Order: sequence, then C-alpha cells, then structure tokens
Amino acid sequence: MHGYRRVSFSRKGVGWVNYKLIGSPQRWSIMSIYVVNPDIGLDGRGGKDNLIINELFKGQLIRDHHETHDAVDSDGNYYEIKKQQNLQWFDPRKYTSMDTTLSTTQIIFIVWEKDVGVVTVALCSTINFIREIFNDDLLDLASKVAIASPRTQLKHPVYIKSMISENPKLFNIIYQRPD
Repeated sequence: MHGYRRVSFSRKGVGWVNYKLIGSPQRWSIMSIYVVNPDIGLDGRGGKDNLIINELFKGQLIRDHHETHDAVDSDGNYYEIKKQQNLQWFDPRKYTSMDTTLSTTQIIFIVWEKDVGVVTVALCSTINFIREIFNDDLLDLASKVAIASPRTQLKHPVYIKSMISENPKLFNIIYQRPD
C-alpha cells in the first residue's frame, strides 16, 4: 500500500506527505517526509546534503553518511540523496551486493532549476531503481571490476526527468512545483 495525500501544516503551508509501507509484514514502517522549503539554492557542484537535510526537509532527516545512504529518519529508514538538474551518474559497482541496508534504502531524487529552486522531489526504492536501469550483465561486469580494481569507478548516465515521467509506478512524487 502506498501513495500520497495532501495535508496542511501550521506555519509550513500545504504540502504532500509520502506514505509507503515497506519491509516484511513483521516490520512495517511508514515513511513520512515532506518538502518544507523548495526555494533553497542548490546551484553549484557538490552534494549539498547538509543544506538539503537542514532546509529542504527541516528536522525530518539526520545526516548519516555511508556508502549506501546519506540520511536516516527517526524510524530508522535510510535515504540516499541525489540532486540534479536532469543528468545523474550512477556507479553500478556500488549496487553489486545488495545488503539489507541498501535493499531497503530509498533514493530521494531532487530535481532543481537555476533561479527557480526545487521543481520535483521523488522517492524510489533503490532495489527497484537498480533493477530498472542495470541489466544483469552490467552488474556482473561491475562486480568483476570492483574485485580487479576496487578504486576504479564506472559511470552510467540516467536522465532523471524522463526516467520519472516514463516510469510513474517506480516513483512516489512527494513534491511537484506548481506551474
């Protein structure tokens, strides 16, 4: 069961709250993050993870930097933050061994435009996203590269705007800037 609903917040305006049940029936968890300040400036290089956590999702996430995730919420749900105008690069080596943490991590895609701010925020299950963009042959090759040369990175381009529009069942939109 998943979806989103419109809610009102005192002093925060109106926004969208994501709710999605994840895990086994014994470990249901409700993820509930929403955008507080979509007008933050995300220009320039660098992840801007601290700005995103402190301003965009103010008080909902805690910085918890690991290879497989960037933040955690108060319920222990893990999130990887991806900020881009459209093109995002993924290293398939990172996804060759799906441990429990990585397989339950949600990717937060933050699409922004210069002089506008955040235009879309979408959540996607890491495991579902990886199944969609990488085939088994590529993951097998990435695994071999990781063993042969652990410091070598592979880069796979993904155009996030078209990925979201062409795969609506894969993403849960938690914010869309009005036109």
